[in-house]
Amino acid sequence: MWVSAITYIKCNNNHYYLFAILDLYSRKIIGYTLAKSLEAFVLVNLMKETFISRNEPSNLIFHSDQGL
Repeated sequence: MWVSAITYIKCNNNHYYLFAILDLYSRKIIGYTLAKSLEAFVLVNLMKETFISRNEPSNLIFHSDQGL
């Protein structure tokens, strides 16, 4: 099971969003990206990249909250 987490970081009067995907079994961050906007396509691209880098796991359950 993978889960997503999003948090914001304030730096030099700007906000950046940290998107992360965690593997609940290993409890490790398996993908992340930093973006200037909080848009769904950022998470979708991160999911695609992580999915490919993990050799397309079968029977994957992906959980997110807050609609992202």
